Amino acid sequence: MEVKVTRVTKVFHTKTERVRALDEVSFLCPSGKVLTLLGPSGCGKTTLLRCIAGLEEPDFGEIRLGERVVWSKEKGVSVPPERRGIGMVFQSYAIWPHMTVFENVAFPLRVKKVPRAEVARRVRAILEMVQLSGFENRPATRLSGGQQQRVALARALVSEPKVLLFDEPLSNLDAKLREATRHELRTFLSHLKITAIYVTHDRAEALAISDEIAVMNQGKIVARGTPKELYFFADDPFVVDFIGRANFLKGTLVGYDPDGFALVRFPFGVLRCVGQGFPLGMEVTVVIRPESFSLSGEGGNVLSGRVISAIFTGEDYEVRVSLDENTVVLAKLEATFPTIPQPGETIELRVTPQWCRVLRA
Repeated sequence: MEVKVTRVTKVFHTKTERVRALDEVSFLCPSGKVLTLLGPSGCGKTTLLRCIAGLEEPDFGEIRLGERVVWSKEKGVSVPPERRGIGMVFQSYAIWPHMTVFENVAFPLRVKKVPRAEVARRVRAILEMVQLSGFENRPATRLSGGQQQRVALARALVSEPKVLLFDEPLSNLDAKLREATRHELRTFLSHLKITAIYVTHDRAEALAISDEIAVMNQGKIVARGTPKELYFFADDPFVVDFIGRANFLKGTLVGYDPDGFALVRFPFGVLRCVGQGFPLGMEVTVVIRPESFSLSGEGGNVLSGRVISAIFTGEDYEVRVSLDENTVVLAKLEATFPTIPQPGETIELRVTPQWCRVLRA
């Protein structure tokens, strides 16, 4: 079931100010896809999710689930949450500590007065899917964080909703468990083909789980695309910076070479970059991801500089290099390099022009 949000606006009033939490937000989440709302705290993503769920009432706009209007100011429609056919997984899991795993998952079916035999069948089936078979009689208080997250997911799925909403469901897990659980969750959602809208401020989580990502800032969607499109080709500096670490270099566009690459001059030299349509003499920003650098290669840009620091992270080395008095870049170099530059050494970083992209300054 697709989810369509049209010009949804929400304003909160405090004693001293009027906060526009959502500013005419519109998007379409196709049926069976996972759309992630990604953005910093206070950008409006959770408010938007709550509006879709019916837990918050917008001031303007329309929300459709499939062909059905569930909220519209103009049409006077406001379908209560329990009649929207939505499942929701909260940040706190919201499972009941006095109940067993079975009773937690069965609760939505008991509220709907589903026959006892059907309740047992559906609960056992869903627990098997989330790999909690055998935990039916265990008290919720005796579960790990990851197991509690699975119980919350099972409870959301047991009613067979057409749409699932997730409000930062992994934020209470430790880093290692969070990484493992997001892969499991992506597998579940791909297998079930359920439309899902997922809220997070964690860019790694968004990249791993989503079919598409909508980046939010100050109550608006400022960019939307697949994880790869946004990570590699976003042209908004805020989006580039928020979705991953990046080096932003300020320079002047001085020409184009025969291959169509833009030539951008910096105090440390000229770089060949991807970028068209910028006038000569324009002040621009060139963005380079840290992992795009290498210590070897042919035909690319060469940046000479002095190593300030080199930190081993396990997967790679994070090397900071000073190119001139005012420019320091971060390079992530593979941990398998035979030798890693040490502080004080002069090195040459190489990066192909395809990974140097011109943005407006």
